[in-house]
Amino acid sequence: MLVVTLACVLLSGSMAFTATSAPKKIDIILNEKEIKTQAGAEAHQKSIEVKIDEQAFQLVEGTDYIISEGHILVSPVYIISVLDFTVPGKGIWWDNKAKSVTFAYVDIDDYPKPRLTFKVGESHFTEFDKQIKLKSKIVMVKGRVYLPLRAVSEAYGKEIHWESSNGQSGIRITTKNQQ
Repeated sequence: MLVVTLACVLLSGSMAFTATSAPKKIDIILNEKEIKTQAGAEAHQKSIEVKIDEQAFQLVEGTDYIISEGHILVSPVYIISVLDFTVPGKGIWWDNKAKSVTFAYVDIDDYPKPRLTFKVGESHFTEFDKQIKLKSKIVMVKGRVYLPLRAVSEAYGKEIHWESSNGQSGIRITTKNQQ
């Protein structure tokens, strides 16, 4: 018999969960794909596959993406794939005071510098000193920031294609005129 003790601890406005038990293999199925895990609980979560050019990501709702006012918003780490510049390692910065996410680039002197800034609650982002309008707001849910995938992709010359078949949903993002 598996005994699980869950303790809820409130730390700085976030919830931390502690589970203690003997390790047990549990199979989790997400969109008919099996994920092998060690010790944990079965999870039935919605997911969506995003293909950006030749890269594919399986995003889990509530952590990797959310749907807000009909728009798909994703975690900042997935936005890197649609940008037309390289974001260096450790090149996504959070400013807690300003409630903003900044993406860095490496300049000709080989130093990371800020390039894009997304501020929670705003319906635009800033690239250098230029404001780029978004169709939806940047949001924070349960301490996570989400950015509008379509708007940022289109700002960098990408096209969004929604695909759905056999109960599975997907998004294909391509460079314009590349289908």
